[in-house]
Amino acid sequence: MFATLKSEFRKILTVRSTLAMFVVSFLLSAGLIGFWIYGFKDVENAAQNAGVIPSMIFAAASTISIFFAFMAILAFGHEYRYNTIMYTLTAANRRSKVFFAKYFALLVITFIASVLLIAATIAGFYIGAGVHGVTIKPQHIELWDLLWRATVAILGFMTFAYIIVGLLRSLVGAFAIIILMPTTIEGIATLLLKGNVKFLPFTALGNLTQQTSGVSLGFSAIVVAVYVVVFGALAYTLFLERDAN
Repeated sequence: MFATLKSEFRKILTVRSTLAMFVVSFLLSAGLIGFWIYGFKDVENAAQNAGVIPSMIFAAASTISIFFAFMAILAFGHEYRYNTIMYTLTAANRRSKVFFAKYFALLVITFIASVLLIAATIAGFYIGAGVHGVTIKPQHIELWDLLWRATVAILGFMTFAYIIVGLLRSLVGAFAIIILMPTTIEGIATLLLKGNVKFLPFTALGNLTQQTSGVSLGFSAIVVAVYVVVFGALAYTLFLERDAN
């Protein structure tokens, strides 16, 4: 198992797409959201509002989660696109090792990179405020609430992407779903389902960072967990049973 894990970490960390996703995430979170929007452009709000940093972190978490989802799709999808999955499966004596090692590697990389990006976003915020010459009002931060919601939002979005590409084994299909499902598809479904839209996967995930009135955070977390367990089990089963290509 250790050899498989090491191989997956090496593959993910040495491809250019991983670096590209991290750089773009950094520019959008630390540069655009932290420095420019919250730290410079709307900094007067930060001088009066004690809840700016939590709002900024949730905004950054929602943004960077998209790019970690892309990273997961590329890490899994490229194996099928370039037919390297055959070599990966041959190197491991069980398919289950490959499935979980790849996911664990993505999980660890996403978590560590997210911590660094959130820290950079906060630093960008204070740099922007310093450039503008504004004193930030002491912030009210509920640390545990902030940590679990941001963590589940980022890791949950990446996990959804991993499951989707595992089910479809298609880069184009996975990208189409991960881009259209949270906005267009579930947006249209809102017109039909009305209050029941809270049961949809990406709506529940989004509620963790942008809480909707009347829908508890705990309920949304349970909905996300159910989707991960059910469709994750399906993706895992198909990965074990279906041909690699």
